[in-house]
This record gives sequence, structure tokens and C-alpha cells, in this order.
Amino acid sequence: MNTDAYAIPKMRKIKHLMKIARMKRNLHERNSISKVEDELSVVCSGVLKILKVNHVILRLRLNRSVRDLSGRVDRLEGMMRWMTERMAASAGMDIPVFPGPGHHQDPQDPGGHA
Repeated sequence: MNTDAYAIPKMRKIKHLMKIARMKRNLHERNSISKVEDELSVVCSGVLKILKVNHVILRLRLNRSVRDLSGRVDRLEGMMRWMTERMAASAGMDIPVFPGPGHHQDPQDPGGHA
């Protein structure tokens, strides 16, 4: 009986110490996890900033490319018009094949549409 009376408080103390150890370990793990989360958030925010910057650069490059391509298309259309008119002129025709800018307007009413 004496051993049981001595063992129960000792078991309680051991359980209490194990509980404290678990709490400390959990606290340490939580701190470690929060540190890792902080580091990840810093890295992720850096990556997001880089992605945002890259997105802006890519959008600017695409805008420039589209502008450049539209300018090339305009030049090609002009060249096609010129070549077709030259070919028509060499065949004896004296009229422009492609109407110039404003072809949709009524010649009698320059401000209005046909």
C-alpha cells in the first residue's frame, strides 16, 4: 500500500512533466511553423511582386507588338493599294482600284456619310 501511495503522486508528476514537455514541443513547433510561414509569406510576396512586374512588362511588350503589327498591316495595305493601282495604270486603266481614306463619305457632303 505504501508503494501505491508513493507511485500515484509520482505518476501524476511524470504525466504533468510529460504534458509540460508536450506543450513546450508544441509551442516550439508552432513557433517554428510560424517562422516558416513568415519566411514563406516574405518569399511569396517577393515572387508575387516579381510576377506583377513581369506581368506589366509582358503587357507593355504585347501592346508594343500589337501596335507594331497594326502599323505593318497598314503599310502592307498601302503597298498593296499602290501596286494594284500601278498594275491597273500599266494596263491602261486610269481609276484607283482601292478608294482612299474617306471612301465611305459622300463627295457632295464631306461631313456626312454615304
